Amino acid sequence: MPPRTRTTKARRARPEGKAKRPAIVVEDLLDFNESMNLMILGDSGVGKTPFAGQAPNAVFVAAEKGTISAKRFGSTAKLIRAYTWIKLEAAIDYLEQNPDGFDWMILDSLPKLQTLLLRHLLETNVEENKAKADLDLPALADHQKWQNMFKRFVDRICDLGINVIFIATTMRVEIDDGGDEVRDVVLPAIQGKPKEGYQIAQYVCAQMDSIYVLQVKSDKETGAPIWRLLTRARPPYIAKDRYNAHRPVVVRPNMAKIIEAINNSVEAGTASESKRKSRAAVTVEEPEDDESAAEPSRRRTGTRRPARAERTASGQLRAVKDRSRSRTAKKEAEPDEFDPDEIELEEE
Repeated sequence: MPPRTRTTKARRARPEGKAKRPAIVVEDLLDFNESMNLMILGDSGVGKTPFAGQAPNAVFVAAEKGTISAKRFGSTAKLIRAYTWIKLEAAIDYLEQNPDGFDWMILDSLPKLQTLLLRHLLETNVEENKAKADLDLPALADHQKWQNMFKRFVDRICDLGINVIFIATTMRVEIDDGGDEVRDVVLPAIQGKPKEGYQIAQYVCAQMDSIYVLQVKSDKETGAPIWRLLTRARPPYIAKDRYNAHRPVVVRPNMAKIIEAINNSVEAGTASESKRKSRAAVTVEEPEDDESAAEPSRRRTGTRRPARAERTASGQLRAVKDRSRSRTAKKEAEPDEFDPDEIELEEE
C-alpha cells in the first residue's frame, strides 16, 4: 500500500485561532537606521563609569552606587537611581514612553542588574508563600526562570529605540569547546550556564553592536595613568567593532569621539553605497560607426579583428596592474600591530 500523502489544501490548513501572519515590508538599507547598543567592559575601578559619562545628552540608569565618579570627571549626564528591580523596570518604562528625551542611556551595570532580578524573584517567591521559598537560596527551577527573564529584559533594552551603553565588570573563565584545549576567555561578569560556556554572558555579548574593553596602564616615566580601549578581539579579551570605526587599540579614548567616529563611519558607508549605485545606473553608449553599419561584412575580415584583440589584451594588462596597486594600497593602509608596552604618549 503506497504511503499516504497530504493534499496541498491540507498542508496549507492552519489551526483554528492561530494569529494572522504579519505583512512583510522590504526596506531600502540606505534609508534604514537603528539604535546603537554598545558595551564597555573592564575591571572594577578602571574608569568605565566616567568614560561612559562622556556620551552626549545621556542619562544614567544606575542599578548600583558609584555614578558619582562620572560627576567628578565632569559628566553632564542626568541620573535615574534604580536600586531595586521594580524601580529599574519603571525607569525603562519611562524611557520607552519618552524616547526623544535623551540620545543615550547608560545602564550601570549589567552584573548588578542580574543580582537585582534574582533578588526580586526570590522575594516574590517568599511573598507568595511558595514551597521551600528562601530569600537567599534559589530553587533549581528559579535558575531557568531568571536566566530567561534576564535575556528577555536585555532584548527589551536593545529594542528601546534609544542608544544604550551597557557597563559590565569582567570575569576570567575557562571554556571547554570539546577539543583537547581549554580556552581562557574574559567575559562580562554575568552568571549562568557555565557548563555550556557561560551561555548567558555570550548571549548578551551577541546582542551588542560593539564591545569595548577599557584598560589603564601607568606611564613608565611619570607614573600617570594612560587609558586605552580595545575595539577588536585579542585573546583572552572579547571585543568587536561592528561599525569598523576605530583602530584595534585607541589610546586616551573619549566616549564622545568614539560615538562621533561611529556616526562618521555609518554616514561614509551610506555615501559610498549611494555613489556606487549612481555609477552603476549610468549607461554609456558607443557611437555607431556609419561605415561599419553600411558594410557589415568588414566586421569579420581585414585588420579589424587583430586591432580588437590588441585592445582586449591591453585591457587585461591594465586590469592586472590595477589589482596590484589595490593590494599595495590596502597593505599600506593597514595599521601597525600595537605593542601594549609601547604606549603612545603624544597628546591628541
